[in-house]
Amino acid sequence: MSVARIGRIASINVIPDADMIDHAEVELGEHGVWHGIVKKGDFKEDELVEVYLQDAKLPDEPRFAFMSRYKFVVRMIRLRGVPSECVISKLTVIGCEGDDIMEQVGVTKYDKPLPACLGGDALGNFPSFIPKTDEHNFQSVWRLVRELYDQPYYITEKADGTSTTVYYHDGHFGVCSRNLELKEDDRNAMWKIAREYDLENILSCLGYPVAIQFETVGPGIQKNPLGLAKIEPRVFDVYDIEYRKYEGMYGIMSMLDIVRMPMVSVIEFGQQFEYYTADDLQKRAEITYSNGKPGEGIVIRSLETRRVLNDRLSFKTINLSYANRRK
Repeated sequence: MSVARIGRIASINVIPDADMIDHAEVELGEHGVWHGIVKKGDFKEDELVEVYLQDAKLPDEPRFAFMSRYKFVVRMIRLRGVPSECVISKLTVIGCEGDDIMEQVGVTKYDKPLPACLGGDALGNFPSFIPKTDEHNFQSVWRLVRELYDQPYYITEKADGTSTTVYYHDGHFGVCSRNLELKEDDRNAMWKIAREYDLENILSCLGYPVAIQFETVGPGIQKNPLGLAKIEPRVFDVYDIEYRKYEGMYGIMSMLDIVRMPMVSVIEFGQQFEYYTADDLQKRAEITYSNGKPGEGIVIRSLETRRVLNDRLSFKTINLSYANRRK
C-alpha cells in the first residue's frame, strides 16, 4: 500500500485567522481525496504535487526540515482546528496523478516499534500464506465504499494496540507480530496471550489450518488508550488458510465461541449500508472508547466476506480528534 503518490490540487481554501497557511484538498486519482495544510501562496489549483500519506517516513532533506519535530513520519493532525491528513510538497519527479512515487523519492512506510513487553527474537519472516493486517483508509478505496452501499455490513471500533497473528498450519503453531514470526518467549505478551487462551491445543484440534488476528492492547502499548488494567487481545479477523479466505462476522463469532477470546467492539450492524459522503464517514469515526477517551476510529466491512477485484470489502476511517491526541 503506497504512502507517496502524485496528486492534483483540487482546491485551496482560506483558514479563518490564519495568515501563513491555507487548507488544500488534493486528488490522487482513484486513490481518493485528501486534505492537507500548505503555506499560503506556495501552490495553485490544478497543480500536480507530491502527496505523502499517514505513516510515510520522509527522507531527511532540507525541504522536509519542518517534519524533524515529528521524526519525519507523517501523522494526521489539526492546525487551527483544520484536519491535515497528509504532507503536500512540490513535484520533483515525472509522472501522472495517482502514480506511486515511493521508490523515486526515497520514502518508506513507517512501522511502529514494538514495546519492550512485545519484543523478542525472530523465528522468521511473517508467513507468506497469511495476509498481513493492513486496512485501507476509505479515501484510497472509494470504490469499496460505493460497492458496500445497500449491502449488509458491520462497524467495529479500531482498537489501538499492536497487530498480532497466531496460526496452526502443517503441525506448526506460530505467533507473529506485524512483520515477523517470533520465537516462544515467556516474557513476550503475545505468547502469553497464546498460552493464556490455550490456542495451540485448540487450533490443532480444529482439523483445518487457521489464523486468528487480533490487536494486543493494554498497559505499555500505544499509551494504553483503552485504559485497561492488563494486556488483552481484541480479535478482528479469522483466516482460513486452506481456502485462503477471511471469515465473515458470524464466522469470527463462531471461532470466538471456541477460543473464548474477546472480539473488537461491534458498534453497529445492519442490512443496508447507507450512502456516506467523506464528511459523513469522518464524523462516524468520532467515537469514544468505554473509558470515555477518544477512539482511534472505525473499521467498516460487509457482513459476509466479499471481494472487489483484488480488495476485500473492508476499510477504515480514522478519528481526527484521536489523531490530535497522539501528537
